[in-house]
Amino acid sequence: MVTDLRKDYSEGELPAFLHANLGSPCLDVTTEKRQLNGGNMNEKRTITHSDLSQFTGDSIRYRSVHPRVIYTPGIRYLAENAGAYWLINTIASYYSSPEMRKAVEEDIRVAEVQIWRMCVVDESGILTARADLGDPSFIREDIAYTDFPLHQIDILGVSDAVHTTLMLPSEY
Repeated sequence: MVTDLRKDYSEGELPAFLHANLGSPCLDVTTEKRQLNGGNMNEKRTITHSDLSQFTGDSIRYRSVHPRVIYTPGIRYLAENAGAYWLINTIASYYSSPEMRKAVEEDIRVAEVQIWRMCVVDESGILTARADLGDPSFIREDIAYTDFPLHQIDILGVSDAVHTTLMLPSEY
């Protein structure tokens, strides 16, 4: 069960190195979505980037499987409506990894902000993480099969001394 964490979270402007690269949204894609937690497996559901843009930040946070990774209502909406709690868990699993530690040692920006991108082509996916969209990825995971309904999504990991918060760019 997901726990609602209430904490003050100061909002600020998008850092300059992110602002230029996150300005253009991906195209909206409507596809069939399978319900994972009961219900009709053939029910057609949609999720679009327009649906996600309604989330602009607040103080509610939810716990992930990793004790130091939390996420916002926008990420929760994405997970529930795209059947993608696996995506939150996959990203969270990297925060204790040797790849993440090495990336922080090589680029101090990674200690504060990470850009995770999920791209889907022909029911296969690629999940990458980088310090900035123009930089090479420090994490790449190939996903053999996914029914994730968007062709592409960016998720920010914003770290402080206690937690890393996964959020949609519109929630930053």
